[in-house]
This record gives sequence, structure tokens and C-alpha cells, in this order.
Amino acid sequence: MTKHKHSDFFLLQEYRKYRRSFFRRLLNYFLKGLLLVLPVAASAYIIYWLFRKVDSIFAFPIPGLGILFIIALICVVGYFANKFISRPLFDLLDDLMSKTPLLKTFYNLFKDMTEAFVGDKKKFSQPVMVKISETGIQRLGFVTQKDLGFLNIDGHMAVYFPDSYAISGQLVLVPNTQITQIETNATHMMQFIISGGIKNIEEDEK
Repeated sequence: MTKHKHSDFFLLQEYRKYRRSFFRRLLNYFLKGLLLVLPVAASAYIIYWLFRKVDSIFAFPIPGLGILFIIALICVVGYFANKFISRPLFDLLDDLMSKTPLLKTFYNLFKDMTEAFVGDKKKFSQPVMVKISETGIQRLGFVTQKDLGFLNIDGHMAVYFPDSYAISGQLVLVPNTQITQIETNATHMMQFIISGGIKNIEEDEK
């Protein structure tokens, strides 16, 4: 009788261990699957939402034609601007848009944001480390202005610190002596910061 009880107890213990192990493995499979599916699903949904939003504006019967139409239109405008609009005329149009009341606020904002990422005047092209404490803590950011003479501030640079998992950030004026330039790809560094440090830069640079 005692042996029988001991055997039942042993089997019960083994069953509990197996059940805990099974649920741990199941949870591990779920988390791994989530890490794979969630980024793909989120990206696909954003693209799908963007296509639907643009298509609803132009009322095209075939999904995706709205995006293709906008891309084609921008390319055509760029082509004609490059071929037929001289630089002085372009500068005149830019000056007119920049000085028109109310319109200039939005025009200058979108113009500066566009030039920050594309074109010859990219602002987020120099990643840096900034010393923020005597304990050696550093913060990653991008130099947006090296010369702050227009603010009557010498020996400082304007550094933008993007927030992780957000499109926001902070602009800080930092002494030159506390800034260390990082020789790496600016796009990869932006991805590294926005991902909260999860993104592996070395994989993209191989």
C-alpha cells in the first residue's frame, strides 16, 4: 500500500513537472512567433492603410493606383522642374512661398523637414555621442547645426535626440567639448536609436 502511494505521488510530481515544462515551451513558441509575426503584420497593416487612404482620395477602382499616381506625379514634377525651371525662377517661387502670410508657416516647416532627410542639405547625417554626466553616461543623437552664431552662442552645437519608438525628440544645445562624432551610417544609427537599441547595426553594414 505504501509503495502504491509512493508511486502515485511520484507520477503526480512527474506530471506537474511535465505540465510546467509544456506550458513554458508553449509560451516560448508563442513569444518567438509573436516576434516574427508582429513586425510583419504591423508593417503590412500600415502599408494597407496608407494605400486605402490614398485610394479613397482619388477613388481609383484598383487598390494601389493612388500611391502609384502620387509617385508618378512627383517624378513628373521633378523632371519638369529640372528641365524647364531655372534656378533663379525656382528661388523666386521658394521666396514667394516663404513670405506668404499663413502659408509660409506650413511651407517652411515641411520644406525644412523634407530637406532634413533628402537632398543636399541633410540634417541628420552626423551621428554623435553626447556626455551627459560625469559617470560616463552618453546619449546618442544627431548634429543639426554646427554653427550657432545666429543665436549669438559660441562653442556649442545643436544636437537632436530622437525618442525610442516615437517620432518625437528633443533639441539640446551642447558644448563642443562634450560631443564625440560616431563614424557610422546615419540611417542605421537612426534605426538603432528609434528601436531602443534593439536594432543590430553590424548586420546592416555587412
